[in-house]
Amino acid sequence: MHRNKGNFIAASELVSRAVFSLLIIVMLPLSAISQPASPQPLTVPAEFLRDLLPAGSSSSFLRPTDIHVDANSGEIFVTEAGGNRILIFNADGMLRYQFSCGDVMTHPSCLDVDADGYIYVLGPSVEGRGIYRYDYDGLALSSLPLPSEIAGTPLDLSSIALDDSGRLFALDRGGKRVCIFDLEGSLLDTFDVAPQLDEDLRSELSFGSLHVHGDRLYLPMPGLGVVQIYDFNGNHLRSLGRKGSTMGEMSFPIAVAHAAGDMLLVLDKHRFNVLGFDGRGRFLGEFGGKGLRSGWFYHPSLLAVDEKDQVYVGQLFENKIQICRIPAFMTMSSTIKISALGERSSIADPLPTRGTYHNAEFHHRDLTAEEVQSHMTFASSFGG
Repeated sequence: MHRNKGNFIAASELVSRAVFSLLIIVMLPLSAISQPASPQPLTVPAEFLRDLLPAGSSSSFLRPTDIHVDANSGEIFVTEAGGNRILIFNADGMLRYQFSCGDVMTHPSCLDVDADGYIYVLGPSVEGRGIYRYDYDGLALSSLPLPSEIAGTPLDLSSIALDDSGRLFALDRGGKRVCIFDLEGSLLDTFDVAPQLDEDLRSELSFGSLHVHGDRLYLPMPGLGVVQIYDFNGNHLRSLGRKGSTMGEMSFPIAVAHAAGDMLLVLDKHRFNVLGFDGRGRFLGEFGGKGLRSGWFYHPSLLAVDEKDQVYVGQLFENKIQICRIPAFMTMSSTIKISALGERSSIADPLPTRGTYHNAEFHHRDLTAEEVQSHMTFASSFGG
């Protein structure tokens, strides 16, 4: 029998096309599985929840100077220099109470709350700058009898923080030292900040707000672009951060706070964002950015975290305090490290010893004398 050559070729082409189509169908899922997932961005905009506002006010605060969340009650305290008052919000952000500081001081700058609910406020008065104790109803009880000078250097306090044992830590910006008092104002101890520097360099140091967590004292040093960490005996344990203006670096760290899981948040005033580090000092990510709309920051200077891990970021421009949520990838990264390429990998992997600014080594180490000298050139050029 004579075969039809044309029909045979057509049939062969049909079979070949069917086999090729089947291979494509089989290979597509495999290629999708083998395709690596896009790495999680380490810098994201802030997730804005709402503004913190005084009741019945559309103009917000008048020069807010501090935000403090009481760990015992969950209440949020705001010092308002322009209104010369203290505002107290409940854990849901509703204004609970407010009181004026007018009979005792003017322009309160910061506060802390002890385990019994007494409020300690730092601010100026006719007698000079001091610390004043109020009860939870806003009644002024006393001023702490602080010395006017220590070791011949006048006392010039800029921020305060309390520990769980009833000790009050006060930053003396004039003397470049931390003073430790009891709650009656008696001086217990002092220690110098960055004593390894010569006096000319130390005189140029600028400071952020003191923060106490556990048995550690955290002090942002904006001109150096680091957060110094001390124990309560004044021993310098390490420096966190590296000065710079790109992701993971600090241009002007001004305030710190702790969130759940021992996460340390650092507010950078000149990068307009909040950086996160785990308990071992490794960079987790950052959020925020420069802007005037909700969820963006403009030279922020105030930072606090509540029991819900909501972040309070305050700024003098437009007198705003915004409430934001920590990005989920940062809260889930306590078992994740950042590699030198900025990608997420297992914490069991060896930590890199060299790399880009993401390198964990750069965010959790002692500052060398050479770096201190080089960074000090920035101190006089940055405003507070």
